[in-house]
Amino acid sequence: MYERHIRKRILESLEEFRIVYVPGVRQSGKSTLARQLSVETGRQYISLDEQVSRISADSDPEGFIDNFKNDQVCIDEVQYVPDLVLAIKHVSDQLPSHQKGKFLLAGSTDLFAGKTVTDRLPGHMDILTMYPLTLSELEGNSNNTVDRIINFDFAQRDDTISSKHALCQKILGGGYPEVQGKSARARTNWFKSYVQARIIKDFEQIYSGRGNYVSHAGALLDLLSGRCGNLLSYNNLSNELGIGDEKTNRMTLALEQMFIVHKVAGYIKNRSKRLAVTTPKIYFVDTGLACYLLGIRKEEQLLTSQFFGGLLENLFMIDLCKNSVFSDNEVEIYHFRDNQKREVDVVLEEPGGKISGIEIKAAKSIMKSDFSGLVNLANYSGNRFKQGILLYSGNRILPMKIDQHTFHAVPLSSLYG
Repeated sequence: MYERHIRKRILESLEEFRIVYVPGVRQSGKSTLARQLSVETGRQYISLDEQVSRISADSDPEGFIDNFKNDQVCIDEVQYVPDLVLAIKHVSDQLPSHQKGKFLLAGSTDLFAGKTVTDRLPGHMDILTMYPLTLSELEGNSNNTVDRIINFDFAQRDDTISSKHALCQKILGGGYPEVQGKSARARTNWFKSYVQARIIKDFEQIYSGRGNYVSHAGALLDLLSGRCGNLLSYNNLSNELGIGDEKTNRMTLALEQMFIVHKVAGYIKNRSKRLAVTTPKIYFVDTGLACYLLGIRKEEQLLTSQFFGGLLENLFMIDLCKNSVFSDNEVEIYHFRDNQKREVDVVLEEPGGKISGIEIKAAKSIMKSDFSGLVNLANYSGNRFKQGILLYSGNRILPMKIDQHTFHAVPLSSLYG
């Protein structure tokens, strides 16, 4: 059993908000955690995955919620009955201001991203997205990588995560709890079943298109897996799929609503003087799933694959997104690419506008040229630039001064050790 770092944040939010909503991808461990928290906080647990509960809630949302007027309750898979939201809001509106933690909601899609639900319950609700396991959770430690980067809190130590072998294992294994420890064959069978029984099934419920959209969804998944860490072009995707840009856009949004893919916008300092691109990059929430779709099953395949660099970037970008949900430091996460195609993998922006740039390399050695993207970001962002970090597979924290800026090469082991 893995310790989930989001657990503490959920408990804190239940003390502050009337409603806490925990959406996230299927098989990430949401239901397991929801049941545990229900026992711990003395609330009733109801899953709308159960047909009887779903039919009851769908037939009379107000009456269903009224059953719990004297109790705290956890409602899992709440996306199956969107009309419950208005009933929950009505009850929440009537609660005294001091009463918190009435509803804990969980769901496998972003309920509030769809057209059926428009009220995000401002002031009533906190939303905490639950992703598959973080790298720190897999390593069995309590580190939050966002906090360590923002605070420049790195420990000079060695462990196994920095080797190419370990990096490949992390990419191939991804973060779904049930996949961990499985053989390559068993992992393949699990992902095959997951795509057929979960992703496509949920896609049919979310996407309101016409025609042969199920086969198009499968083809889109395959295409997107080969674009991990790349700019998202709906035009290129639609040309390969043989469908229109608008349909491709809506299908991609459905996959994002299901937490299968994740878009990261480009960082720009000044919107009136756009010297950098805002086009988002596309990532898979789980690199193990991306590898499965790409036909990559073994470490040797991954190391020689043209997709290795993008999947490595994907691994750390998504890990930072996961950690940002429960980090002490509030950040917005971007990528950077200027008009001359000079890039930085990750940009963390703090509320005051200060930014940290992060580049990711699998190599054990570094050269001055490896910092060129960070130099461009520093010059572009001016006094907003706080620090630039190059994560690499070496074993020493090293400063590098270029153009009056001091950057640091930081071993991956120092971030996760």
